[in-house]
Amino acid sequence: MADEGERVRVRVKFFGILKADTKEGTIELEVGEGDETVSAVLREIEARFPQIKPRMNTLAYAVNHEFVDADHALSEDDEIALLPPVSGGSGELKRITEASLNIEDLIAETEDHASGALILFSGVVRNHNDGQEVDGMTYEADGPLAEKVLAEIESEALTKYSVHHCRIQHRVGALELGETSVIIVVRSPHRDEAYKASRYAIEELKRRAPIWKQEHYVGGESRYLEGTPLQKGSRT
Repeated sequence: MADEGERVRVRVKFFGILKADTKEGTIELEVGEGDETVSAVLREIEARFPQIKPRMNTLAYAVNHEFVDADHALSEDDEIALLPPVSGGSGELKRITEASLNIEDLIAETEDHASGALILFSGVVRNHNDGQEVDGMTYEADGPLAEKVLAEIESEALTKYSVHHCRIQHRVGALELGETSVIIVVRSPHRDEAYKASRYAIEELKRRAPIWKQEHYVGGESRYLEGTPLQKGSRT
């Protein structure tokens, strides 16, 4: 935090609809003179970009890749990410769905010519597990909670890594061999951060999403797979 009367220079990153509204990716600005908080940044942003004023009450904030409140005190060279809502919205594809997954849909939804790296992950139903022949899989989920968790993971990937987009979809219901159960699309200016964000997304999904698997075997038996207790929040 700056000394009284001093000003601090910070970087502000815009994501999603904010990036489109402001036509900016990252800007630098100074705050201070007794108020070196995220709130001061928000007031400055609203003054510079009045067109986003209706969205200001819907934003989440992160400083140096950690979620914070508006009264968080800032230091020189901090990076503030302004994060619009990531769930719901007209035209956005659901994260949990009974429909067949099509990775081309997420590629189209996240199209971004500023991103030079596009990482695609697809998980499919395989024909074996633990020495048994599998001929199908049924996925169950707490739909609303799973939507919320996947949205949180997407948002965390944006704040933890230098990526422009992270989108996740998971299918529920009965799937046959070779059908896609989960897809993840990440776009970033550079490949290293995109790989990291994609790996983060799938690992956190496995830890935290309330989605359960029931395997069906060639002999006619079925069983729910043993898992690990669901975890709350991201790993530090």
